[in-house]
Amino acid sequence: MQQPPELKDLSIGIQTFDILIEENRVYVDKTEQIYPLVRKSERYFLARPRRFGKSLLISTFKALFEGKRELFKNLWIDSSDYSWTKYPVIHLDFSGFDSRSVDSLEKDLIARLGDIAQAYGVPFETDGVTLTRALTVLVKNLFAKAGKRVVVLVDEYDSPLLAHIDDPAVRDPIHVLLKGFYTALKSMDKNLHFFFVTGVSKFSKTSLFSGFNNLSDLSAQEETATLLGYTEEELYRYFDGWIPHVATKLQEPVSTVKEKIREWYDGYRFSGNPTRVYNPFSFLTFLRNAKFSDYWFASGTPTFLLKLIKTSNFPISDLENAAIDDIDFPAYEIDKQELIPLMFQTGYLTIKGYQREPQRYILSYPNIEVKNAFFKHIVKMLTNFDSVKTYGFYAGITEALEAGDTDKFLSVLGSFFAGISYELQPAPSAPVATSEFYYQSLMFALLRFVGMHVHAEEPTNKGRIDATIETKKYVYIIECKINAPCAIALEQIHAKSYYEPYWHKGKQIVLIGLVFDTKTRMLGECLVEVLR
Repeated sequence: MQQPPELKDLSIGIQTFDILIEENRVYVDKTEQIYPLVRKSERYFLARPRRFGKSLLISTFKALFEGKRELFKNLWIDSSDYSWTKYPVIHLDFSGFDSRSVDSLEKDLIARLGDIAQAYGVPFETDGVTLTRALTVLVKNLFAKAGKRVVVLVDEYDSPLLAHIDDPAVRDPIHVLLKGFYTALKSMDKNLHFFFVTGVSKFSKTSLFSGFNNLSDLSAQEETATLLGYTEEELYRYFDGWIPHVATKLQEPVSTVKEKIREWYDGYRFSGNPTRVYNPFSFLTFLRNAKFSDYWFASGTPTFLLKLIKTSNFPISDLENAAIDDIDFPAYEIDKQELIPLMFQTGYLTIKGYQREPQRYILSYPNIEVKNAFFKHIVKMLTNFDSVKTYGFYAGITEALEAGDTDKFLSVLGSFFAGISYELQPAPSAPVATSEFYYQSLMFALLRFVGMHVHAEEPTNKGRIDATIETKKYVYIIECKINAPCAIALEQIHAKSYYEPYWHKGKQIVLIGLVFDTKTRMLGECLVEVLR
C-alpha cells in the first residue's frame, strides 16, 4: 500500500535502533521506562513472546551504553540526567546462531566473541578454545583496555532450547553448554557493569537463574508491564496519521477501524498492572497491508505447543478460562514442560481477570488474531487437511447452523470426521481419555474457528455441558459420548436440565446427542430433539 509522503516509514523488520533512528522511522519512545533500568549497575531478565520488540530493546540498550547520544535526540532520556558513559558491550543474539547441534552453536558463539574482540581491538584466540574460556578472556581483555566494566546483552537466550524442545538428543547437550556459559559469566560478575537477557520462557538448569542469584526478573513486574508492546495511548500518539490513512483504504470510519484493531491485536497483559498492550508486529503489519489477518501467529507457530497439547490430552476448551495462582512462574525444567505456563509465556494466553478469593489469575486468548489462528492450527494438526478442504467444511457447518438445518450439520460433521486419515486418529485400543480428547477437542476447535459462539464444558448447577452453540435464532446443546448409546446423551441433557439457562433468550433450543465410534473412527449415531 502506497503511503503519503508526510507519514514516517514503519519499522517492520527493523530491530536495530541505530538504523530505525537514522532512517527516521516511527519509534515509540520507551526511554522513560528504560531509564530506571540503565542508571545503575544491575542484572535483569525479561520474558516476552516472540516478535514483541525484545531485539529492538536490546539494541536500544546497546546504543545507550555505547554513548550514542546523538541517536536519542528529542527522546525522553536525552533531557534526563543519564550520564552517557561509554562501556564496552558484548551483544549476543542467540536466535541468529547455528543451533543444529551443540558443536555448531559453540563454534558460532566463539566466532561472534572473536568479532567483538576484533571490533574493540583486544587479543583473542578462536582456535582450540572452549566457549567458557573464550568468554572469560574477552570480558577480562575488554575490562583491561577500557578501564570500565563490561555490559553484556543477551537476546533470545532460549532460542536454541526451544528449537529442539522435543528432541532431547540435541537439546540436552545445548543445555549443558549454556549452563557453562552463564556460570562463566557469573564468575566474572565483578567485571560486569550491566547484564540484560531476554527470552520467551524461563527454564531452569541453565545457571541463568540458579547462577545469577541477583538476577532481577522483570517479566511480571507492574513497572515494566508496558516496556514492550504498544499501549492504546502510544498507538494513537505515534500512529495518528497512519490509522486514518488505513481507514480510508478500507472505506470504513476511523472509529470502526480503531475498534477492530483493538479486537484483533490488543489484549496482552503480563502483570497485575491492568494496562493492556497491542502486539507491535501484528499492528505494524496491519498498517502496511491495510488488512486484518493473523500476522503474528503465521510468522512462526511453535509446533511444540501443539504437540504438547496433543500428547498431554489437555482439553483445549479449558484453555479459555484457565486459572493460575501466580503469574510470576518459577523457572521450570525444560524436560518437564507445563502447558499453561508455556502458553502464557509464549503469548497464546494472557491475563484476562483477577480473582481475589481465592487469589488467582484468569487466563484466556488475548484477541481475535490469536484465538482464530490457534483453533485453525489445532484443526490442521489433528486432521492434516489443507486450507481448501477445511474451508469447505467450515462454510457448510456455518450455513447449516445459522439456518437450523441439523440434518445438514450432522451430514457435514460426519463427512469431516470420515475424511480424517486413520493414522491421525486414536487407535481403537487407545484409552477412552485419549479418544475423548481427540474427538471433543477437534469438534470444539472446528466450531470455534467457524466463528460459532461455542461454550465447552460449560458449568451449570447440575453438571457440565459438553458444548453449547448460539446463533441469532438457535441454541444448540450438544452432549458427546464415546462408544455408548446415543440415547444416554439426550437423557443426560434432560436429567440435568442443561437447557434451562437459555429459556429466557427466546431462541429455538435444539438438543443434539453425538456418539464417536472408536472402532470405525467416525461419527456414529446421532439424535436430535427440538424443544421449541
